[in-house]
Amino acid sequence: MSVDETTYIVDQEMLVSYNQTITEFKGLTKNLYEGIQLHKKSLTIFLIVLFSVCVCLMVVASIWDYQIAHALNNPYEWYSWFLQDFGEWPAPFIVNCGFFVVMFVWLIRTRKKGNYLFLLFLLPLAGAFIFGYFFTYGVLVDTWWIALIIATIGIGAFTTIAFLLPKQHLVKILYFLMLCFIIANLAYFLMLFVKWLWGRVRFRDIGGILDPDIGFTHWFIINGPNGNEAFFSGHVLAALSFTYVWMIPPIFNIKNKIVIGLMYGLSSFYAISMMYGRIVTGAHYLSDVVTSVIVYTVFTILILTFIFFRNLRKKRND
Repeated sequence: MSVDETTYIVDQEMLVSYNQTITEFKGLTKNLYEGIQLHKKSLTIFLIVLFSVCVCLMVVASIWDYQIAHALNNPYEWYSWFLQDFGEWPAPFIVNCGFFVVMFVWLIRTRKKGNYLFLLFLLPLAGAFIFGYFFTYGVLVDTWWIALIIATIGIGAFTTIAFLLPKQHLVKILYFLMLCFIIANLAYFLMLFVKWLWGRVRFRDIGGILDPDIGFTHWFIINGPNGNEAFFSGHVLAALSFTYVWMIPPIFNIKNKIVIGLMYGLSSFYAISMMYGRIVTGAHYLSDVVTSVIVYTVFTILILTFIFFRNLRKKRND
């Protein structure tokens, strides 16, 4: 067999594998869409209640934001400080690093030959993300070896599990992480821009050495870039990433109510704990954490509705 014939066969195998994965992605999108439609009434009620509560809290925050922050502030509550230092990184680690690793393994398992330099680029990129987070936010700066151990064990575990999983399960995990990756990172980049533009001082930094003349401002006031980044909360966005477990049952066809209840309960508890903890540590106000919930929910609805469910909605209407 000539080199050209071998290359042609490899290319055909790759094309078949990619087309099969795209078909599986479409099927998973349909399953997710039908799962949402099946519980459309209860989901609609939940969203109405959620947004109603958020609007009420924002009204309250518009009047008593400072007073609430002052009443809840407790610099000595270890649990909230633990969430500040270590509670944010599991979400970007699992979503971003996990997505890179699973894609890396998927490409290896579906490509017979090809540009493995591209494949090997994914793991260092995932590792760079983790180290970038640790050092940028001051977490583990003085104990870099802990970051190295966490990243190495985590990436190694993700890679091993991905190689051992049946291919159909690997595709489902890749699809789920892809959804989380897109929604979470779009919300994250919006948060970075708003933080920069709003320039809202944190409660614990009011009258501080760096900004002695900058005082409290309401959430609806844009101060402009000044180095302060209270509005809105990135930690809460990260914690909300775990609430995407609601997509797991329709994607993986999980029907055990106890398992589903535990996923919903634990992820919600984590998000609420983070919201409370960010106020307790003086890092954010009530309006900051509530805005994170609103942004994350809106991004989820918009992206799923207009990107992933667009064709399915058209077919349903026809």
